[in-house]
Amino acid sequence: MIHLKKRMTGASALILVASLAAACSGKQAATPSASPSASAAASSPASAKPADKKDYGTVIVTRPAAQDKPGNKKVIDYAKEKSGVEVKLVFGNDQVETFNLMQASGEKVDGVKVSMIQLTDMIAKKSVLPLDDLIAKYGPNLKKNIAPELWDWAKGSDGKIYGVPSASEVHRYSPMIRTDWLKKLNLKTPTTIKEYEDALVAFKTNGSALTGQQAKLYPLFIDYEQTDYTMLGYFLPDGINWWKSSDGTYLPPEMHPNYKKYLATLQNWHKMELINPETFVNRNLNQFGVRNMIGSTLTWFSNSFFLDFSKTLETYPDMTFEAVQLKGDVDLGVPALTQPSGAFVLNAKAPNPEGMIRYLDWSISNKIDYSVVRRGLPGINYDVIDKDKLIYKLKAAENPNDEYAPAALQYIDLPLNATTTEIAQDARFELYMKYGDVSPKLKDYPYLDNKLLLNESTLESRKKYGADIDKAKKEKFIRVVMGEDPVDSWDSFIETWKKIGLNDLIAEKNKFYKSKGL
Repeated sequence: MIHLKKRMTGASALILVASLAAACSGKQAATPSASPSASAAASSPASAKPADKKDYGTVIVTRPAAQDKPGNKKVIDYAKEKSGVEVKLVFGNDQVETFNLMQASGEKVDGVKVSMIQLTDMIAKKSVLPLDDLIAKYGPNLKKNIAPELWDWAKGSDGKIYGVPSASEVHRYSPMIRTDWLKKLNLKTPTTIKEYEDALVAFKTNGSALTGQQAKLYPLFIDYEQTDYTMLGYFLPDGINWWKSSDGTYLPPEMHPNYKKYLATLQNWHKMELINPETFVNRNLNQFGVRNMIGSTLTWFSNSFFLDFSKTLETYPDMTFEAVQLKGDVDLGVPALTQPSGAFVLNAKAPNPEGMIRYLDWSISNKIDYSVVRRGLPGINYDVIDKDKLIYKLKAAENPNDEYAPAALQYIDLPLNATTTEIAQDARFELYMKYGDVSPKLKDYPYLDNKLLLNESTLESRKKYGADIDKAKKEKFIRVVMGEDPVDSWDSFIETWKKIGLNDLIAEKNKFYKSKGL
């Protein structure tokens, strides 16, 4: 017997969204126009004609224990009324492990969201269901709203689809700079590496005037895992891609001769006290954002910025950032990354595969319902600021029994933009929409592994040696950038790096590239 923490939530009659808002706040019910979800519910055939209600049964989905919140039930009830499918949640510390244990013991379970490497392993074990026929019959919105290139990632060697892919909520890796500070100092937006450096120097020199504090300003924050993605398009002819050496072997960018020039640039910026020393040990920028101490970042936009951005803006309402396109030795821009963040799979022996696909299809069929499964119910988990533009302001439920776990019922991620989902005024999304929707602005270059549908983490050498390879790179990268080791020591590091597993990865990756005709 598998001992798992379970909470099965049954269906109940639909409660109109406007009434839900009133119930949680103790206030009078809002008019239908105050809530797009309420309007949609009131005008839908399901609510107008009870005889037309559809029942596609129950689906069982595993979720992390942290998402076991009492308010999930109201969202489940809403989803059942709208989609015809009742979702039962089974909670465990690890949702995939819970799924695997239930599957192995023969317990009923329909699906789970997995990483791409987990998808690869499940396909190999034949433990997940091919979805082509189900999607063709019950998934018109899945086909419509998920980008065609993402489906290729979810296919097995037989060409069949084994998972419903999620768009990665990845903002382009790009330099972000404080434009309000540039304006105060009468500086133009930098377009070259040198102009960018000059802007950072100006920020540092005028630190007290810009921040309103006497503390020394180190304006730049980098990330040891992500700065390569941000900057190598300005230093290396192939950017972040593996490059072809003179003997025809593809090698990682760290082995390109120009990588040392890139390291020398970062080391010099650290010596000039432009890089905040905390950036190497603290990847949470909250404390620096709320103190108005961030001038620029070289990292993944959505991940790098402080989580509580709304509070920061209350204190610094004029704070603005902009992605900048720089030119260096080369002018590739930023890598175009299109790999999905994960995929939703169905148990090979799913008790209700039709209902599962119907539910997934409904969940991304329109912005209103996508917002509900993603954020919860309006009036409870957020207020509607503008029903026409679907601008929401997130809030905590006033009644603990109404607390909903965000995304407890959301299994497919769509790209974060105004055409696919609500403009929710939370830290990450507000910042993304207001300052960071830079995809059309930035020049980009193809990412070779994405083009070839290669997830490097699926390679056996990466599974075996990846942790050691990454740890060694991180430690050496930080020592060089901080000036503890000279840049020229990178050459001897490469030789050591090869011996701890990189040589095996090079061999395996070149074998894959050769199989693709490179």
